[in-house]
Amino acid sequence: MDPSEPPPGLFPGGEPDFYDMAPAPLRVLDAVIDHSADRSAGQYRFLKGVNLFVSSLSLISSLIVIGGFVLLPEIRKLFTRLILYLSISDVWLASACVMGHFPDPSSTGCFVQSMFFTYFSLASIFWTTSISYALKKTLRTDKEFREIDTEVFLHKVRALVD
Repeated sequence: MDPSEPPPGLFPGGEPDFYDMAPAPLRVLDAVIDHSADRSAGQYRFLKGVNLFVSSLSLISSLIVIGGFVLLPEIRKLFTRLILYLSISDVWLASACVMGHFPDPSSTGCFVQSMFFTYFSLASIFWTTSISYALKKTLRTDKEFREIDTEVFLHKVRALVD
């Protein structure tokens, strides 16, 4: 028996069709996008428009969160500060996505976009994890929860990661 083949009886009735198991939105998107190497100009414009629309929505919503934090000083607690940091990283991430596609992968614009995209994607993941950590610490603590200790700890971790 060939070791690359699945053992007999693993898939009764033959190999599964993974396309049928995909969620409906993915199947719709798969039908819109041609998977050949050269995409048509219409498909490229469509994907560019979707990218611009979604990135603009993300940019606007993150700016609304930042504006709310600036205009409402009474909500400036640990969790809203963590959400502010997440929103700031998402503003820069959305800005990198709005830049769009650069035809020359060795261009400076492509390099800057990839740096912004990579750094702020990781920053977004970090701040989301920090929010989860602070929430867990708030819910599972036996002693008094001190916001400043948690925030100082998270900034020290961020400094180590950078």
